[in-house]
Amino acid sequence: MSAFADFRAWGCDMRVVVSERDALAEAVRLVRSLLNDVDERISPCRRDTVLARAEASGRLVDPDQLTRGLLAVAASAALASGGRTTPFAPLWPGQTTPPAASLVVPDAGDVTWPAGARLDLGATGKAFTADAAAAAIAGELGCGVLVSLGGDLATAGGADGPGTGWEVAVRDGEEPESRIHLEDGWAVATSSTRRRAFRPAPSLGSHIIDPATGLPAPAVWASVSVGAPSCAEANALSTAAIVAGENAPAFLKAGGRPARLVRADLTVLSVGGWPVEAMA
Repeated sequence: MSAFADFRAWGCDMRVVVSERDALAEAVRLVRSLLNDVDERISPCRRDTVLARAEASGRLVDPDQLTRGLLAVAASAALASGGRTTPFAPLWPGQTTPPAASLVVPDAGDVTWPAGARLDLGATGKAFTADAAAAAIAGELGCGVLVSLGGDLATAGGADGPGTGWEVAVRDGEEPESRIHLEDGWAVATSSTRRRAFRPAPSLGSHIIDPATGLPAPAVWASVSVGAPSCAEANALSTAAIVAGENAPAFLKAGGRPARLVRADLTVLSVGGWPVEAMA
């Protein structure tokens, strides 16, 4: 029998659902532990993290596997989004950021970027953590799991056994609800211009920054939700769609993933087959 637990972390609503009730307590412990580990490495709200301490030099000497994974996903997201997302944050409004390709994350050895540039993995950190948490719970506890971290949702296994998938309600704020079926292992990420979470520098306004201008992305869409085989990919596409503004539908169609775009007046536009019986 499935069970779930809700809690708050990183300024977000978190939920963990497992297919086996007896696994819930340990699943939540695993998620909380991973959240703490990620926070120590990349939290933009702290200046004592692994990344913050290395910014001046622009080099991390042979980082641990978790840090390297977080950085690799951030670099990959920039590539997948056509440069519409970036692992860097402007130091002041209107400052353009270094090219995303200047973050170099090899499979082994040192990670480098322009000295003095501020790394901000807030756009990809939650999605990476959701993927990692779902994989860890399924691997260690042998149950189906859904992990939702502030709008970034990842799954492993099914709600009622292998192949059963998950029924998910997608809604941001007062938007109309969209109910979808996710196949085992699929993910959904929602990027929103309504609220801020896990990001610093309130003087910059909207938390989603256009790398081309260093300014907040235009609020053409109140939210964008994307389905993909990983939460990291879904988040890269949903964030990039916010930055793309009116060009977002064409950008998402080219990516071939199911997506739902909602304007401020709650007008909904679906592309790529959203909603569908199964995202696979």
